[in-house]
Amino acid sequence: MSRTSDDEDRTGRAGHDDDTQGAQERVEQARERLGETVEQLAAKADVKARTQVKAAEVKGRVSASASHAAHQVQEHTPEQARQAAVQVVGAGRRHPRPLAAVVGAVVAFAVVALARRHARKR
Repeated sequence: MSRTSDDEDRTGRAGHDDDTQGAQERVEQARERLGETVEQLAAKADVKARTQVKAAEVKGRVSASASHAAHQVQEHTPEQARQAAVQVVGAGRRHPRPLAAVVGAVVAFAVVALARRHARKR
């Protein structure tokens, strides 16, 4: 081969190598973007994990609210009422059947009262 054809051959290959390298870089970037997209879609599709995260958030908020409410009740409840509640709980633990009967009666009374109220409104 002559010197001119050697130069052209080298130039052609160099240009070809640059094109190949550029194409490979573009393919690699596309693969990275595709991988990120697949990860994002997988995270969105993982309903169980998303539900667990949301449940943990709600549980934290409810727990904080319940703690705050319990603190408020303790702050604003007179000492006599607290002592009476402690006595009722103690008696209920010692004698659970009578307590269950009393609670059942109160619930039945409340249901009947609400049913009557609802019937009057009609």
